[in-house]
Amino acid sequence: MNILQRAGLGHLAERLAAVGDLPPLEPERFDLVEYRREQAGRYLERHPCRLEFGDAEVEHPKAAAWVRQVLADDPDRSRILLLVGNTGAGKSHLAWGVMRAIKLGRAEQGRGLPCWWVGHADLNAQTRPQPHDEHVAAFERYARAELLVLDDLSATRSTEWSEDVLHRLIEARRRPNLPTVVATNLSPVRVGEPPRSPLEQAVGDRVASRLLDATVVPLTGPDRRLAGARERARSGGAA
Repeated sequence: MNILQRAGLGHLAERLAAVGDLPPLEPERFDLVEYRREQAGRYLERHPCRLEFGDAEVEHPKAAAWVRQVLADDPDRSRILLLVGNTGAGKSHLAWGVMRAIKLGRAEQGRGLPCWWVGHADLNAQTRPQPHDEHVAAFERYARAELLVLDDLSATRSTEWSEDVLHRLIEARRRPNLPTVVATNLSPVRVGEPPRSPLEQAVGDRVASRLLDATVVPLTGPDRRLAGARERARSGGAA
């Protein structure tokens, strides 16, 4: 008679004996890819851009090729994807699609992807000198992100200080070849005498020359936001 039986707990002894006859349990295997999928899904679901752009896809072939090169860790790809077009042409929509594709693609490889989306005006506000060096932390966050989307480049008036911040940011990302998506409505086409493009005039020659060392995707067409607003107005009026 064992200890449990002597203590009047024979029924527990019988149960433990029965459990002892069971085969050992297989250790649960950790599925890294599934974990990364869930992690990426939660991030994208909570991102503010999803409210406006939903589950945008990368429909432009040149942008899609750049995404494939990023996911393949191609060392020869251009560092920057520059999306150029008039207001409402779909630059931010495509940039969100690119960000989604890379985030989800990295998850399928079992890898995480620290990434950030910031508008140029917000970048200037966050990197302006502040107490306790919050601006330094903000700059480092964007400089070291594995993927950065810089939206609405030069939406605010350019100054010598803002040009310097932008130059340092682009240089910090170029050296380790970190993928960067930049969206702007400033044309890179040179006009006038001496010839200078609106992009060069807005961000300075140093920044413009580095941005143009990029995969440039021109987007054309009417203002989608304005067209959508007009359609909603017409539908509301008809109702």
